[in-house]
Amino acid sequence: MRKLFTSILVVASLGTLAVLGEDTNSFQKTMERGNVAYQVQDYPKAITLFTQLCDGGDGRGCSKLGEIYEDGDGVPHNIAQAIKLYVKGCELKNGRGCSELGDLYLQGEGVKKDLTHAQILYTKAIEFSTTDCHEKHRPLACLDLGLMYAKGKGVKKDGAKAEQLYATAVGIHQESCDKGNAERCTILGDMYNDGKGIAQDYTKAAPLFVRACELGSPEGCFAIGFMYDVGHGVPKDKAKAKKIYQHACELGDTFSCDILQPKAHP
Repeated sequence: MRKLFTSILVVASLGTLAVLGEDTNSFQKTMERGNVAYQVQDYPKAITLFTQLCDGGDGRGCSKLGEIYEDGDGVPHNIAQAIKLYVKGCELKNGRGCSELGDLYLQGEGVKKDLTHAQILYTKAIEFSTTDCHEKHRPLACLDLGLMYAKGKGVKKDGAKAEQLYATAVGIHQESCDKGNAERCTILGDMYNDGKGIAQDYTKAAPLFVRACELGSPEGCFAIGFMYDVGHGVPKDKAKAKKIYQHACELGDTFSCDILQPKAHP
């Protein structure tokens, strides 16, 4: 069963558009595929892809694997393994790995509580995420950085700075969407749908999902189909929703295919 709509399209750097900075097409595409697999709960595939990244020296893959083991997504909960992966992600200069590890030291979960070390890790997270956001144009890093400013993790709490960083992430996604990146349109639509870093606005989410669907994103088609199904941001239209689900199914969205299956009666 797919997670609730508000969580299936979590902000992730998707799409085939080449990303500015040091990302290579192969690493970026692997990250995108891993994020997609994770969001549709295909955890074995996600783990395989994130492992490839981590083994290849990309800290993002290590940090995502750490989250999987910490949360027990498709694998037994294993905080010791999560810590190892966060350490590697942080050593590879991924801000999220440092931040997640800092949280564990702050809480004393799986490690001896150490507030000083937590602050050191948060400082590294700020440094690495700042580079990834402003120099490598990675929207996830901008969102992570914004969250740290919003919560005052490693920096003085600054709501205005957090909003600025969220806006930067939105801008990166919008620019890619405007250039024809279907998945970035879907991601930005989800940000408006859920109010992630920006004000929730179904009417802004809907056209982004439409655009994504037109560009061939099965997730974008599912999203706009769902909105017509329940009447979020668009007039409720079950017939139109069914037609869009059919298109999403043809594009390979198995969950849309499941929705179209006749329900068995007892």
